[in-house]
Amino acid sequence: MLLSQPQLSATAAPGDIVSQKITVRNVGVGSQSVTAALRRIDTRIGEQVQTVALSATSPTGTFIDGFGITRSYVTARVKVPVGVDRLDASVAWAGDAGPIVRLRLLDPQGTFSAYSLPQGTGNFGSVRLPRPAPGVWTAIVWTTAGPAGFSGPVTLRTTDYVASSAGSVSPASFTLPQGGSRTLTVRTTAPANSATASSLILTGRFGQTTSAPVVVRAVQRVTALKPAAFSGTLAQANGRSFGPGQSNTYLFDVPQGARDLDVTVTLSGTPANPIVAHLSDPTGEPLNTTSNQRTSGSTTVTDRGVQIQHAKPMAGIWQLTLELLNPVSGATLPQAYHGMVALNQARVVARNVPSSPRTVVSRTAGLRQTITVTNTGPAPQTYFVDPRTADTVTYQLVATQAATSDPFTASIALPLPSETVPA
Repeated sequence: MLLSQPQLSATAAPGDIVSQKITVRNVGVGSQSVTAALRRIDTRIGEQVQTVALSATSPTGTFIDGFGITRSYVTARVKVPVGVDRLDASVAWAGDAGPIVRLRLLDPQGTFSAYSLPQGTGNFGSVRLPRPAPGVWTAIVWTTAGPAGFSGPVTLRTTDYVASSAGSVSPASFTLPQGGSRTLTVRTTAPANSATASSLILTGRFGQTTSAPVVVRAVQRVTALKPAAFSGTLAQANGRSFGPGQSNTYLFDVPQGARDLDVTVTLSGTPANPIVAHLSDPTGEPLNTTSNQRTSGSTTVTDRGVQIQHAKPMAGIWQLTLELLNPVSGATLPQAYHGMVALNQARVVARNVPSSPRTVVSRTAGLRQTITVTNTGPAPQTYFVDPRTADTVTYQLVATQAATSDPFTASIALPLPSETVPA
């Protein structure tokens, strides 16, 4: 069975019914009886949280890995019930980033089935398995034996999910002759915020399946009187420094004439994990990138939130992308967050600031101005006064990676040679 398109995608207001069409064609030999359904694996039916004691210096058991390194390990039993469509498993441990804990899963027959494959020094690792076999699984939690390994409690969390209906498909069953085709109507509901990903599953007479993703993104409308709220959970990371462990996106419809667009995100739990928020305008141009990390003296402080304020936003659909940055603190994953998108929240009051060519400032007495800025967000902010005129001026681009010692006078010929990437 071949589908007319590889994916169905749509945007809609929260709670709206989304209807889309897709055509299936029978390219096999003979007629085919087909059933169609729309499903989503999002129903949690059980969770096990257990703590295992791991010691790098006084190991319970050891093995030699493929690189000849001695590893210390402990095992734990994980029960998987019948009918589970997805098994999520994770390990989290406390302490400074550095010593790594790894997770392997063996199915009830002892078959090696999953490995967390850490890519750095974060205190978290996870795996995800589709349709795990029911029974008692074995989790192997391990670290490097000796001073370089981790010693202490490790939290092992396993969560069972099953598929549920995500909408309807019409017709839900039909027969296709050889070479015949049928157009299906797929209906689902837009989420409250963010996006949902479902699967259109077509099953043939002998159990063979064809599937297509069905992605629906919610577009929340923002007005001066009604902000838009959103929420989510950060739960995935693999330790690779600076790379995102997880990315979540949100869409907002901003009206014409707003004075400023204001975004705040607040993280639950302590300590907060490092996140970055990107705000992109309706043309797709990212206009602001903000992190919840800042320097205070010689140390880096991670705040429990971020805020973005953009003056005079253009009308249209804006996108907010939140990224969880590795390495993370496993002690607070999964970490929930909630946010708000509002209009005209900036609080800046200027008194006695010259704004007209007719204003005269005494050379001897001067003129005293007062600018009051109120931080309306969840984290400390650094502000500066930027006096400007209404005139425009042309600046030369700075070619920081050109083949010269002075990037301000450098020039780069077009087209770009392959080895030159101007920043």
